[in-house]
Amino acid sequence: MSRVPERRNSTQRQRISAQIRAALTPSILLTVEETQRLLQLHKEACQRILRRLVESGVLREIQRGVYTPTALLSGLPTP
Repeated sequence: MSRVPERRNSTQRQRISAQIRAALTPSILLTVEETQRLLQLHKEACQRILRRLVESGVLREIQRGVYTPTALLSGLPTP
């Protein structure tokens, strides 16, 4: 029977989200693979983290699987 990795607790999630926020610059484009490489996490964890950052308004998905800070697009209309 294969084991599914446990999800990180909320303190770890907050720390990881803070790491991503600190790395954000107006011109950065993130993908799951790049985030996975930067944070050395499982793909599924990176997908959850990026989704939460989109839901909280920190990131915006500009095309499927490509994320950028919302501040970069703040003056543009929503597609």
